[in-house]
Amino acid sequence: MGNVVPLVEPHRIFVMEGVLEKMCRKGPKDYVFVLFSDVLVYGVPTTTLASIAGADADLENPVTFKRKIDLASTSLSSKSDLSFQVSSPNKTFLVIAPDAVTKGAWYSALEECIGACVARSAETERGKTSTVMPTPGEGTSHAPLWVPDKEAPNARSKDVVSSSPC
Repeated sequence: MGNVVPLVEPHRIFVMEGVLEKMCRKGPKDYVFVLFSDVLVYGVPTTTLASIAGADADLENPVTFKRKIDLASTSLSSKSDLSFQVSSPNKTFLVIAPDAVTKGAWYSALEECIGACVARSAETERGKTSTVMPTPGEGTSHAPLWVPDKEAPNARSKDVVSSSPC
């Protein structure tokens, strides 16, 4: 994805941001997640001299974004009290919140944004194909879920892949 993510769009509204764990190849890793009305982006804080010196991270400390997920083709599934799965055509991953309240806030906000994106897409497509509004993620092929390498020998499903870059 690179370091530059174009985030400014006339229709895009900031919803929330925070640090959550994302299950990666070597286990869970902290990422900065930013939710907008139509996309979810995540990345890692960039190390700066201020952060090395112990200054708190703030908006002046840049984030190196790893991926931008279009919510119109994304679905969610709850996996535990603290985790949920984000599935999109290009990436499927497990997100782990620090507590149930944080998980609930993120899950609810994502569900709302995904639902709104699906409704907008259906409205745009109305008359072209079908008048039936699809459910989030319906008719969309999602990427397989990547699991940590240590769990890969136990993975038998075609929907689970190991050795993913985070």
